[in-house]
Amino acid sequence: MKTAMSVAQPQTDLTTRTLSKQNVHSEAYIIDPIALFRGRSVITVLGRIEDWKLEWAGRIRCTLCLSIGDLPLTANRDTLPLEIQNGSWVRARVLLLRGSSGSPTRLLSVTVVQPEEVAPTSWTPTVPFHRHAHMRRLRLLLSKLEPGLQAIFIAVMTDARVERGFLNRISATDHHTYPGGLFDHSVEAAELVHRQQHLGGRECGIAAFTCLLFDLGKVSDEQFRLDWHRCSSRLQPHPNTARHLGRALDSVERLEPDLVESVRMLLAKCDWTEWLSPPGATPTLKQCVHQAMQESWQFDKPSKDHPSKTGAQK
Repeated sequence: MKTAMSVAQPQTDLTTRTLSKQNVHSEAYIIDPIALFRGRSVITVLGRIEDWKLEWAGRIRCTLCLSIGDLPLTANRDTLPLEIQNGSWVRARVLLLRGSSGSPTRLLSVTVVQPEEVAPTSWTPTVPFHRHAHMRRLRLLLSKLEPGLQAIFIAVMTDARVERGFLNRISATDHHTYPGGLFDHSVEAAELVHRQQHLGGRECGIAAFTCLLFDLGKVSDEQFRLDWHRCSSRLQPHPNTARHLGRALDSVERLEPDLVESVRMLLAKCDWTEWLSPPGATPTLKQCVHQAMQESWQFDKPSKDHPSKTGAQK
């Protein structure tokens, strides 16, 4: 994880607001987990213990290898039993102290997990949920995204209220109307766009990530509304989505400016010129995102009543 990889990064054209097909080889930075958070933060992640060292007075220093980067830890024999050493996969609860030199990240608690049960992503839910099949699909999808996108997702879900709403809220009053509906349709939309064969590897990841959190703003919306009236060439994310993503995007932007700029572009308001294309032309990345969102709604489309006949609930 400590070795930088050379990857193809499509450049963002600020004039047309689309991702160009030109590939530029540059380093994919490994994210500093501490840089994702401000002040004191307690997070729970999955990772592998490495560089284990026993020091004076029973103090233990080690590295928790995450899918987004390496996190140096301090612990003792109470929080990190001696049988947990190099190569152990753990579910760890850690205290991050950003900007406090001399106060390294502390391990608060740890649980050993089996490697075969661990998807290669460090994010793990911390609030109750019941959509277990979709949770497995989400973790598999996250494992395919580059570290910067995983880091944004982890930072956003650190807020327990946001995570609880994302996992348990209904999606709308005309589709996915059950608890967990928002979670289901978000995963379905992300999978749809990730399978687009005409997109490049990084484009697929950025588009899937955008679909996954396109309507995250609903978690702070107390009103349940119809979604089908949004079906147009100018589909917009929920108005609150930008607020929930803002801090995490700012944190990752320092290392991955092109990546974050691409995500912001896909979540930006649509200009009508973005939808002027000749018949048969390959859809733009934003068009692919919007198509996937609308297709995912149809997975739970009512079979008898037309959506327009369904009344909005509060």
